[in-house]
Amino acid sequence: MSGITISPYASDTDFPGLVGGALQFISQAGFNHMLPESFDDFLAGMWTMANQPHLHILLAHKADQVIGGIGVSIKPIIWSPKQNLMEEQFIWVDPNAPKTTFFRLMRATKTLAQQNQVHYQMFGLLSTSPAKLTNLYQSMGLQPVQQQYLGEL
Repeated sequence: MSGITISPYASDTDFPGLVGGALQFISQAGFNHMLPESFDDFLAGMWTMANQPHLHILLAHKADQVIGGIGVSIKPIIWSPKQNLMEEQFIWVDPNAPKTTFFRLMRATKTLAQQNQVHYQMFGLLSTSPAKLTNLYQSMGLQPVQQQYLGEL
């Protein structure tokens, strides 16, 4: 047994692990230039993000350490308000985590979707994401629907 547990985010105990994971992800993805000037501002932003009412965060723990997490929003589809859309906001897995961590997070997300009567799910693919992620998403029955661009103003 791997000793990995997946559980909903608990703000009083999981916030430090969530922050650590975010910093690791930002560094790996090459987004350091997008961090605010002060660490306090970063923490405030993380706290605001983590406590949004429509955001569901699931964390992977091993030996009391956060080794991965996924955040998804669940809300009605804009053109069909009786149907729910689950949209990934972030996903991160520590590079040293067991290989099954990502799949465990995805299974837990599917369970969350079923519990919330989700009709559609949407996951992102960053320009820095591993190429194999495309194949994984397609094996889950997902298909590409849009490409987004980001630029500083």
